[in-house]
Amino acid sequence: MPRMPARLRALFAPLDAAAVERYVQPLLQPGALTGALNWYRRLERHDLGPARVPVTFIWGSADPAIGRTAALGCAEFVAPDRDYRFVELDGVSHWVPDEVPGVVAAEVLARVASA
Repeated sequence: MPRMPARLRALFAPLDAAAVERYVQPLLQPGALTGALNWYRRLERHDLGPARVPVTFIWGSADPAIGRTAALGCAEFVAPDRDYRFVELDGVSHWVPDEVPGVVAAEVLARVASA
């Protein structure tokens, strides 16, 4: 398993080395990666129904995990009578809060202010 840490670190590009280590080190503990992957697997449930609260989806156009079609498709999972906002950030990867925390904070504040 010597390649696993390197492969995990590569998933966190383009974050700086210190941020990568903050994410990777806990995942190297026994059972941690399985638990994390199971969390994502559970997200595939389709019996939850639509979100019944206002939703803001912030997506980076350089996200290697969630493509544009999937990101835009998230609107289908929000009740039609709820406010849905799609915010696209050009050149930002999957790690939006790490790369542009100020933008995320501004969007959260805008959402809260509109409630």
